[in-house]
Amino acid sequence: MSGSVSNNVGRRTLLSSAAAAAVGIAVGFGSGYLARQPETRLVTTTLTAAGGLVTRTETLTRTLTQTQLVTVSPTKREVRLRISAAPSSIIPFLVASREGFDRELSLIIEPQRVGYEVEADLFQAGREPIGDMAPWEAARLVAGGTNAFFTGNAGAVRFFNSMFVRTEDADKYKNPKDLVGKTIGLPPWASGTTTAFIVAAKALWNIDPRRNYEVKVAESAALLPLLERKEVEAVLLFSGHTLAALSQPQKYTKIFSFSDTWETAFGQPLTITGRVTRKDWFRENWEIIRNLDIVLDKSVRWIMANSREFVEADGKYVKDGELAGWTRDEMTRQTVKAWLSQGKYFLIESYSPAWVDANWDFIRNSEGVIIEKLPKKEDVFRNPLRWPGI
Repeated sequence: MSGSVSNNVGRRTLLSSAAAAAVGIAVGFGSGYLARQPETRLVTTTLTAAGGLVTRTETLTRTLTQTQLVTVSPTKREVRLRISAAPSSIIPFLVASREGFDRELSLIIEPQRVGYEVEADLFQAGREPIGDMAPWEAARLVAGGTNAFFTGNAGAVRFFNSMFVRTEDADKYKNPKDLVGKTIGLPPWASGTTTAFIVAAKALWNIDPRRNYEVKVAESAALLPLLERKEVEAVLLFSGHTLAALSQPQKYTKIFSFSDTWETAFGQPLTITGRVTRKDWFRENWEIIRNLDIVLDKSVRWIMANSREFVEADGKYVKDGELAGWTRDEMTRQTVKAWLSQGKYFLIESYSPAWVDANWDFIRNSEGVIIEKLPKKEDVFRNPLRWPGI
């Protein structure tokens, strides 16, 4: 996703200090919203190993203070945001625009559907102040000298690209470590999914797909046929083909998903999108990003409550669901409908220290694979405990 702003809005009134540090937000519009004040936390971290997977378990003790009503003001002038996003990641922006959630905070979102990866190109070319990309892509930009950082995850798409084996072999292969020495199918080495798998395999199982497997490289659409013909023992798929494989459980079984497996190990999911903003623009316009996050949170909650609208024949957004690849068959429709309703496709606003830490763990392990030299954590992520957090 990339965005442009039609006018440069000056600085507005800051949130109260209690709201700026709020860990959780119950969003509403109008005169104000409810925000929990900071929590007192005592966290005990335990590392355990199960099935070859190192798992971090955090025991969290919370002491909540009082709930306070905090005013979120619309921007003083109407702000127009042109948003460019891929067919699936654009959905929360379409909902925000068509349901009028954006206008409640004086934003006008103009969603523009573009091809995958085009949105990142627009941002990297310096044409837009707002981009939508994975946290590790933001880290790579920062490492390369781009004056930008990751600012929020409301509406972000979970990184659910997955690895599959034949269902008949599911008892033999429980996770990618069980495939060491076997032949697997991967998308092109330069693809984001394959490079991310190299990082995840190193972090989770201490294996290197470039050395520990025999690899057949093919476009994602050609990988499932390779698996079906038994030319490989497992395949790693892009999101659309992941949905296709999930719709055929009698033939294919998932043994790894970036989002789910990372959440099991580190407590928070990986995402392939999220807000990345140019720092110089953000300093003068951070309230736009704050309000955009609130709007997108409301959009995702609407999607959760109205998931049928995207996959049923008479659904309000079914044409958009078709373009996202959500309606190719009945099993895919039901899978997507369940994910949308359960919040497993898009994130509600959950930009917290725990989420930042889990995604930083991935970035830290990506040094030498995705990122040549690791930047500082505080240069990559906005401080999640306060606004503007820079």
